[in-house]
Formats: sequence, structure tokens, C-alpha cells
Amino acid sequence: MNKNAALTALLILLLSGMALAENNPEKDIEKYYDDELYTKERFDSADKNKDGELDLDELEQEQRWYEEYRDGERFESADNDNNGAISFDEAKTQKNKEIENRMKIEQEALEDLRDKYPDADFTNWEWLKEHPEVVEEILASLLWLEENYDTAVVICKDWDWLQNHPAAALELYANHTWINRHPEVVRDLYTHREWIAANPNIAGEVLANRTWINNHPVVADKIYANRDWINKTPEVAKEFYANHEWLNKHPEALEAAVKDKKWMENNPTATKEIYANRRWLNGKPEVAAKLYGDKDWLKKNPDAAKEVFANKEWLNKNEDAAKALYGDREWLNNNRDVAQTAYRNKEFLNKNKDFAKDAEAHKNFVAKNPNSTKKALNNKPKQTPKPKGQRTAKKHAGGGGGKKGR
Repeated sequence: MNKNAALTALLILLLSGMALAENNPEKDIEKYYDDELYTKERFDSADKNKDGELDLDELEQEQRWYEEYRDGERFESADNDNNGAISFDEAKTQKNKEIENRMKIEQEALEDLRDKYPDADFTNWEWLKEHPEVVEEILASLLWLEENYDTAVVICKDWDWLQNHPAAALELYANHTWINRHPEVVRDLYTHREWIAANPNIAGEVLANRTWINNHPVVADKIYANRDWINKTPEVAKEFYANHEWLNKHPEALEAAVKDKKWMENNPTATKEIYANRRWLNGKPEVAAKLYGDKDWLKKNPDAAKEVFANKEWLNKNEDAAKALYGDREWLNNNRDVAQTAYRNKEFLNKNKDFAKDAEAHKNFVAKNPNSTKKALNNKPKQTPKPKGQRTAKKHAGGGGGKKGR
């Protein structure tokens, strides 16, 4: 029996239904692990300059396979040495950490449900329908969905129940990992466009699952056709403009957005995603110059400013504009996260020694003031876990690459 077959047999014994055994991360982690995203061959294929690491530009070109690292905080968390790129080992370490965390939370939440309802059959849909709070928990759990596939299919097909219980439906739509593994089960869920549009939180999750959307272009075109609704719904607009793969094939949507200055000012989160679309902006130098040159707006929107400094290709081709940005030392000193991104541009710094000195001063400041950046704060020890009976798998941080990280 090979390793995978043995592992599968062991997991069937340990995790049948809701009977969960002791946590064994080294074994269980392989059940969740998506090798397709993390094979060395795929990593090497994405590594265009063959330096053994992937920077944001390389990730952008391979975004279908490295979609989750489009999230700035996740990228920075994975980038342990803070050099603006992630190695294969860093990517695997980050993924393993997230999967382990998710698995632990899900196991504990399911154990709490079992303690609360000791006589319940959690595969009995007739019973579950009368307990929507339980359905919310199990739909949030990749572990439960995988181990109880048949019941999960029944739930997905009961549209009347789901539309009357939007909180439970939200957990299903938010479980991107499971949806992407079983697209045939959930395909019909994406056809209820009027209901989705009336529930912005759910609509945000639908659009946040860019992997599914881009694998179903006919559905994508129909959902994205309602541009007026998208631009008026912040949760949705953010996810729409984050889908660079689709937008770069339909640039008219981006061209219309950047002409609406008032909309951009009122929607900074969605606008930040436009700033992050380096491939499109680098092909539109006049648009990039206009957006990147609006320093007043950038000062009010540091997340967008970080995206400007992340576009090393544009900065290195437009040195005068770059010098104007780097030259505002007071701004950078007061925005250490922006500075952190800015000073990763080694090519620019090597040509401009005065700014290289600023980068060294920034590095020394952060070393003495470790809480001055979001990355340091995000890497602080987590709070003490909730006591038994209060644990939940819903809306947790985990490894899925979706809006809620699932």
C-alpha cells in the first residue's frame, strides 16, 4: 500500500462522520494540502527570472495558481526575510501554518457541536433543517464537508432552505476551498443572481472566489454584467476590481472606472485594487502617470500607495516620478508600511544612493521599533483560544485564499 493510500485509510478510520480523533497535524495536513499549487515544477515555472523566489510581479503573472498571495498581508506574512519575494519554502511554510490552524479550529468546533448535541445525527438533513445554527457551523468546516459529502450535496440542492437562511448560505459561499474542489455540486448556486445581488455579503463571497469565477467565464460574464450594481456595492466592487485576470481581458471596465474621480474617492478599497493591477497600468502609461502622480490621494490612502511602490517596473522606467515619491521623506517616515514596500526596490536604490541611505535608516528604525509595521503586529502571538463551548469554525483565518481565507 503506498503512502497516500495508507494515509487515506487511516483518515477514514479516524474521521468517520463526526467522530474526531486526537489532532495529528503531520498526517491530517496532507489531507488538506493542495499540492497542485505548491509543486516545485509550478513554482519554478512562475519564477521567470530564475532567482529562486517569486516577487509580486511574478505572482501577478501566475495569479491563477498563486491567487491567495495577492492578499498583501498574506504575502507579507509569508515573506519571512522581508525581501519582497517568497521562496518555495516560505510559501509551503505559510500554507502549512494556515492549514494547521484551520484544521485545529474546525476540529474543536465540531467537538463542541457534538458535546452540545450528543444524540444528534449530523448527517440527517431533516434534523439539520431545524437547527440552522448547526448548519452554519458545518458549512464553515472543510473537514465536515469532505467527510460528509453526500449530506453536503443534499444541503446544496435545497435552495428553498438556503435562501431562507442567508447566514448559513454565506458560510457555504465563503468556503471557497470546498466549492473549488466540487464545482459540479455548487454550480446552480451561482445562477440565483437576483438573490445574490440582494445579499451584498454573499455577493462579495461569490466575487471573492476568483478561482471559481475565472473557471466559469459564462457565469462570470453574467454576474459582472451588472456594472452599476457592482460600483454601488462596496463589498462587491472590491472583489470585482481584484479580479485582474478577468479585467485584463475586459479593460473597458477599468477604463471607465479611472475616469470617474468621484467614484474612486468614495471607494478607496476598490480603487486600491485598480492600483494593484500592475499589468494593465504598465500597458497604460498615461493612466499610470495620472494615478501614481496624485500624491495627495496616495497620502490619504496608504494601501494604494503601497501598490504604487510595489510596481517596481513602472518606477524604474519613470525615475523622475519615482524620485518625487521617494523624496517625500516625512510622508514615508510617518507611514512605515508604505516605506517597507518602497525600500524593497533594490534596482532603484542602487542607482540612487541618497534614497538607499533612507532605506538603511528605515531598516534601523523598524529594528528598534518592531511594532511600527503591520507585519510585526500581525505576527504577534495570538490571543488565548476560546474555552470549550465557545469555539467556532465560522469566519476563521485559514488556508483557502478566499475573502475570509477559506
